[in-house]
Amino acid sequence: MLDFSSNIADVITVINEKINGIDVNEMTALQASSVIGEMRKRIHVDGLDGSGSGIGNYSPGYMKVRSGLFKSPTIVRGRNKGAAREKYNRGGDTKVILSLTRQMEGDMTIIPFDGGCGIGFTNAENYNKSVWVEKTYGKNIYQLTEREREIIQITGEKYIEDKLQ
Repeated sequence: MLDFSSNIADVITVINEKINGIDVNEMTALQASSVIGEMRKRIHVDGLDGSGSGIGNYSPGYMKVRSGLFKSPTIVRGRNKGAAREKYNRGGDTKVILSLTRQMEGDMTIIPFDGGCGIGFTNAENYNKSVWVEKTYGKNIYQLTEREREIIQITGEKYIEDKLQ
């Protein structure tokens, strides 16, 4: 007669404890933090939407005012007549980069919500600007690129793998 004993019940208990140790909030915060820098560069430096194509181009008139190349250094009409025109340190590149004052890119952050974390804005005005810009240019600017989705996938898999060790 063969006598058999097993610790399978103990192994299952340990595995279940490890699985229960996976914290979705912690994992999604880690995923968001791993991709936010890449998104910020893509949107606010490179001027690319979620598909990797350019968001759009600013008009020559807009660029004259925003780059400080306007022929008059002062405002010539309206309620601010005579005031100095603000210079935004913009170069001559006309690509839309959503970064005139850097307020939007500075406000883009990790936002916790029920069931995880995501990337968004703490300031409602910046959220409204993001919606307006997507509608105006007809682009899914804040949609993740294939590379960004890959980063999130790899980060999540690594997190789970580490928890199950």
